[in-house]
Amino acid sequence: FRSIYQHLLFKLQHASATQQAGWAMALLSLVRSRRQELIEPELECLVKDLLALVKDLPAVLQSNDVIFRARVGYVIHAGISAGSGEQQQLWLIRFLLGLLDEQRAENELVIILTELSHVIFALGNAVVVVLEKMKGVALTLLRHPSYTVRIEAAIVCTSIAIVVTSSASGILQEAVQAAYSQAENL
Repeated sequence: FRSIYQHLLFKLQHASATQQAGWAMALLSLVRSRRQELIEPELECLVKDLLALVKDLPAVLQSNDVIFRARVGYVIHAGISAGSGEQQQLWLIRFLLGLLDEQRAENELVIILTELSHVIFALGNAVVVVLEKMKGVALTLLRHPSYTVRIEAAIVCTSIAIVVTSSASGILQEAVQAAYSQAENL
């Protein structure tokens, strides 16, 4: 698995824009076919390797870079997250939140936040066990210098508020406060 997976990662990263879709689908197919056999350390490695592909993309993305980032995010979503059981999705949320404790490039943050918003809806009320950590991270990232990261953080906040309605007013208050403080700093 590892050698095929590394080969596909290399091909995906170095392919032309028109070939990337095929390599991404091949990688997705491999991950899906082995998903149930992979243990958490292997999944962690896989997610980190996929995020590393977008780490060095330029801050101002060209359309091909945006498509590449979306393809990488799709491999994480469709290959690892979608179709996983509740315990694995809770593990994934905790893992992704842990990745946010480290310094991350803008494109990595976008993929992580996008996947968090997907998993929040998939888990429903079970997300309560990681609610405070998720709220804290999302509200903090509402102040990020990147507009794209702020949008994804706002989507995570919205996802939390929809799924755990009792948290909606608190999130809204904190988000508005963050917006006011950011506006004052301009």
